Amino acid sequence: TGVNFLSADGSSTMDVEFGATANSTYVIRVEASNACGTSAYRSVMIRRSVSTPATVIGNAVACANTNNVAYSCTPVSGADSYEWTITGDATVTGTTENATVNFGPAWTGGTLCVASKVGCFTSPTKCMNISSSVTAATIGAITGTFTACPNAVLTYSVAQVSGVTYAWTTPSNSSVTQGAGTNSVQVTFQNNYNNVGNICVTATSSCGVSTAPKCKTITPSAPKRPASITGATSGLCNNSATYSVAPQAGMKFQWTTPGTIIGSDSTETVNVQYGAFTTGQVCVSAYNSCGSSATRCVPVKGAPVAAASITPGLACAGQNVTFTADTTNIQGNFTLSWVYPSAATYVSGGGNTNDVTVTWGPTAGNVILMSANACGSASKVNAVALGGCRLGETDNQQAASFNVYPNPANDYIIIEWTAATQGNTHIVLTDISGKTVKENTVNNTTGSNSVSMDVKMLPKGIYLLSAINNNGVMNKRVVIQ
Repeated sequence: TGVNFLSADGSSTMDVEFGATANSTYVIRVEASNACGTSAYRSVMIRRSVSTPATVIGNAVACANTNNVAYSCTPVSGADSYEWTITGDATVTGTTENATVNFGPAWTGGTLCVASKVGCFTSPTKCMNISSSVTAATIGAITGTFTACPNAVLTYSVAQVSGVTYAWTTPSNSSVTQGAGTNSVQVTFQNNYNNVGNICVTATSSCGVSTAPKCKTITPSAPKRPASITGATSGLCNNSATYSVAPQAGMKFQWTTPGTIIGSDSTETVNVQYGAFTTGQVCVSAYNSCGSSATRCVPVKGAPVAAASITPGLACAGQNVTFTADTTNIQGNFTLSWVYPSAATYVSGGGNTNDVTVTWGPTAGNVILMSANACGSASKVNAVALGGCRLGETDNQQAASFNVYPNPANDYIIIEWTAATQGNTHIVLTDISGKTVKENTVNNTTGSNSVSMDVKMLPKGIYLLSAINNNGVMNKRVVIQ
């Protein structure tokens, strides 16, 4: 397609005229023949066009009245020649990948372009803007790390612009130690660097035109105070514990404790072995070459803490009550021990457990749980009031030795009971809510005993009368009318 054969008379040569075609190549084929037949054909592909040069190379800044300034482009495979053009007060000379430009007296900037050529085909152009000066926008932003510590060596750069030189200024107590005059420098911060300052760069063209300074602020990268410390804070007597803080990039940590740090003491996590001690603090600070942060501390103690709670807070005279403690907050090694009023009688539990069952006595009192180790103890006190009781009678065997009359009563009641031994009998009268309204302690004899109780000032209603002594607890329902 697009080929006219001007002469092809059976010889091994021919003349070809190439015409226009939509394709970028031509294909010519030849075959041999004789009386016996025709051979397979041989083909050749001929290129109609060439590629655009990839890059224009040279100074992006040029001065007026300068001549023979060299520029070039990347060579294009198959190109026969190159076509150079320029706008503005300038002329360009050259038909190869190399060219020279003469800039006239009115030169203020323009565009240098080049295209590759083959035969009658010219490629699209590749262009480069050339100015007569540089601006801050031309040199772009400064890149690098804008926090620094003493003795740090950091690199700062701007985009390279050909045909210019660079001048850098740095914060006090620092200096450019490599790359002065170029677009990329190394800055060394001295061992006394601890100030805020600017790093700035100015670009100057070959024409002597300089940009305004482009700057970035540099500050010391002092460590931050650790946010919090995690780890056990009580019950640490003769025990071990692990403490940690959130890591900080590039930082080490300094720990102090009342115990002995086992292993590394400069990481975000430490292991501590405690002996016997009372109280103290676990403290940590972060540090690097810029210095140390403020210290974060948490108080610690060898003794355990008290239980979180003991329930219930109400009890009835003569009834069994199970007191249960919440000990989930107690850390480390510890033992438990219970204390309850002497009038209460042990039933089960207690000791080194979190519950105890007792038969409650005739009055309110404190139930105490002590948590302890070799370094000390703490106590949780539960003030138990009388209340929430259910009115009821004693069993038949007790009823035979316990009598109350008159019942119903108006002014007074007589209480009779039989005691197996000499001792004290505590008489308690409670209302329906469990509140004690009358009580008396009697020194009883062995055998039959009696005592009267004045009830004429009490409101009408149903009451529970209890007699507590060495025989146990005896209950009677009493009606006052």
